Amino acid sequence: PDFVDVGVGDAGEARSTRVRLTNRTDQPIRVIGGSSDCSCTVLADLPVEIPPGQSRSITVEVRLPGASGLFTRPAVLKIDRSGMRQVRFLVGGKVR
Repeated sequence: PDFVDVGVGDAGEARSTRVRLTNRTDQPIRVIGGSSDCSCTVLADLPVEIPPGQSRSITVEVRLPGASGLFTRPAVLKIDRSGMRQVRFLVGGKVR
């Protein structure tokens, strides 16, 4: 997805959600890395191989920022298929 919603939580709270990745190509792809910083990580379930036409779920973990309101953070998945590629998306939610 282009946007992953982690829901509503308190400032500083750790939130996680599962994201389903689908391989729409005719070749297997391997997700080998991605974002990992103090506010967001996608590494818990990686690496993962996704056969052609199939899906796999990964965990996206976010530490909610200190200010109340809506927030978004950029995130990246690194794909090893015919050279390194990146898939970018946004992670967001709401701090009470």
